[in-house]
Amino acid sequence: MFRVARVLIVDDDKNEVEILSEAVEAEGYRTVSAYEGDTALSIARGGDIDLILLDVIMPGKNGYEVCKELKADDRTKDLSVIFVTVKGAVQEVSGGLDLGAHDYITKPYNLPIAMARVRAALRAKKLLDSLRTQNIELRDMTYTDELTGLRNMRYFRERLGEETERAARYGYPLSCLAIEASAFREVNRIFGRAREEDIIGEVGIVLKTCSRSFDTVSRDDGAKFWVLLPHTSLEGAVQCAKKFRSRIEETIFFYPSAPSRVSIHIGVCSSSGDLVETEDLIKGASEALAHAKSNVEERVVGTQLSAVGQE
Repeated sequence: MFRVARVLIVDDDKNEVEILSEAVEAEGYRTVSAYEGDTALSIARGGDIDLILLDVIMPGKNGYEVCKELKADDRTKDLSVIFVTVKGAVQEVSGGLDLGAHDYITKPYNLPIAMARVRAALRAKKLLDSLRTQNIELRDMTYTDELTGLRNMRYFRERLGEETERAARYGYPLSCLAIEASAFREVNRIFGRAREEDIIGEVGIVLKTCSRSFDTVSRDDGAKFWVLLPHTSLEGAVQCAKKFRSRIEETIFFYPSAPSRVSIHIGVCSSSGDLVETEDLIKGASEALAHAKSNVEERVVGTQLSAVGQE
């Protein structure tokens, strides 16, 4: 189905917005407007935006701050941004490109040149979207756990590496959960390995259903799972872990003559935006999980990492 590209125009000057809106719509694209940074961020996070024309100088959050937040958010990090700046402001242009902007246009507008850059940015996004779709199809073959349909540990480690770098660059917290379900010895003894695998698969479904769209849920060996939580502090990650535990332990897995409940233990490890090694997060979560398994009363245990190691 054919879809018309949608352009978000952000400027505190309504006359400037009207000029760009008319020019962009004359090219056959749709437009939406925002007059300050927070509104722009809210619209962008709502989806269905292909390109943002973003004024650099605005009251409140300026264009740099808006772009930085866009690039730090999984929901908006791939959006194309064209900065709008005053003609001759070289420093503004270079600073914007360093933040990940696609291009820039200058005021007063040379509309034919400005629209050529808009068309080029949208063509690039269309090509990138097509390549991304092809890559997703290929990645699904190599990054998917066959039993549960979740991502596998190869994918998890790659995403964790990407997110630790981005968290350090943009200064947001990052958390990692190691989750292990109880051994299913009785189910295995009565019904065999296949039934045990069915329960593991259903545990994975519950974890995926409870997670956010930009979280990563992966299965390790046996009944062990990992969850990556971007933009989540230790406190928030512990609350999320308790939600996982409660939801799974409330679930009854029905099989002939053997309704089964599953108990889980969870280790949580978080960083506050410092540059940390991915293996430190994995090790921290594993150690917290071991502590949770040895603790009769507390089945969710959390720990905090810093740039120099675990506190």
